[in-house]
Amino acid sequence: MVAVLKSTGLGISEIMLRIICYFAETEPLWHNSQVAIITAPRIDLAITLIDRLARWYPEIEKSATRIVINNVTITAYPSHKLEAIRGLDNPKMIFVDEADYMPRRLIEEILVIVERYSAKSSPNGVLVSTPSMPNGLMDTLFKDPDSLYEKIKLPYTVGLGKIFTEEEIKQAKLSKSFEREYNLKFGLSEGNLFSYELVKKCVQEYDLKFKGGQRILAIDPAYSSSKFAIVGIEKVDGVAYIKMAESFEFASPTAMAERIVLLSKDYPTVFVDSAGAGLVTDLKLKGVNPTAISFGKHLDEMTLNASRAVAELNVRIHPAFSDLIADLQAVRYNQKGHPDKTQISFDLGDAFLMGMFGLKENKIVSGLVMSDD
Repeated sequence: MVAVLKSTGLGISEIMLRIICYFAETEPLWHNSQVAIITAPRIDLAITLIDRLARWYPEIEKSATRIVINNVTITAYPSHKLEAIRGLDNPKMIFVDEADYMPRRLIEEILVIVERYSAKSSPNGVLVSTPSMPNGLMDTLFKDPDSLYEKIKLPYTVGLGKIFTEEEIKQAKLSKSFEREYNLKFGLSEGNLFSYELVKKCVQEYDLKFKGGQRILAIDPAYSSSKFAIVGIEKVDGVAYIKMAESFEFASPTAMAERIVLLSKDYPTVFVDSAGAGLVTDLKLKGVNPTAISFGKHLDEMTLNASRAVAELNVRIHPAFSDLIADLQAVRYNQKGHPDKTQISFDLGDAFLMGMFGLKENKIVSGLVMSDD
C-alpha cells in the first residue's frame, strides 16, 4: 500500500489512471477483477475520472461511473457510496483520489476498505492527495513510523523545469495557500475566523519559561474522532503567551488526568470543557479544582474574545506550536458564527478559545456556569 503526498498540478491522478489501464491490459492476474476509485462526495468527480478513461478507449461503452477494460471493471465511487465497495470479490486496486479531503466521518471507513482486502486479494491500495489539515488522514499516516503504507512525498520541486516553470512558481508563491498546495505543508490555507496575516504576526520566538504572570490551563477532552487537547497560557503585561499546546490521539483518561495533575502545579487555574464531566470529577478526586466551562452557553463570547485578542495582537504563539497555528489560520465560521469543524477538528483551537476566555474571566470564575444543562 502506498500513500502519496503531492503538490497540485503534478498530474499524479492522470498517472494513476494510466497505471490502472496498463495493468488491465497486460497483467493476467487482473483478468475478471475490479478496480475501485474513491472520490470526494460529489458524483461529478467520479464521472470526470471515468470520462478521462473513456477518451483513451472511445470504442468501449461505459456508464457514468463505470468502464470495463479487458475484462477489468473500473468503477469510481463517490465517498458516500462506500458500502458498494465491500461487495467486490476480486479487487486488484483501490485508488483514493484527494484522500485528505474526504469527509472526516468517513476516514476510518475508507482506511478499513483499503486495508481489509490486502489479505483477501492482495490489491494495491493507493492514497493520493495534496495536504489538507493537520492531524487529518495524510498527516496522521506520514507521522506514524509503524504505518502499513509506503510513504512518498512529491513537492513542487520535482516538477520544476518539467511541469512548472520558474515564473509559474514565482507567481504561485504569491498565494497564501502556496505552502499547502505546492510545498506539502498541512493546514496553511486561509480561514476567516482569525485573520491569516494577523495570526502570522502573533507567531514569534520567545522564552517558554514562566515570567510570573497569570497562568491558565485549558483542556478540551477527546470525543469520538477528536483528540485530547491541552493549551497552557501565561498573561504578562496584557499579552497572552502560549506556553504549551499539545494533543493526544486515543488518549487514556487515566494518563490524561495524571498529566493535568502534574501540569496544574505550574498552572493554578484549570478550565475544562463541561462536556467532560468524568474528567472534572477525576481531577477533583486528585486534588485539582477545575472550572467546567459550558461551550453551549459561552461559545459566542469565547469566539469573539479570542478573535479580538488576535486582531489586537495581544497573543503570542511560539513557532513550535505549529498545529495550533494551523488550526487558527484555517478555521472558518459556520452559519452560527462558531468555528466550523466539518473540515478540521479544531481541538487545539477549542482549548485556545477556552484558555483566552479563562484569562478574561478568571476574576469571576465562581460565577461561571458549570454545565450545559
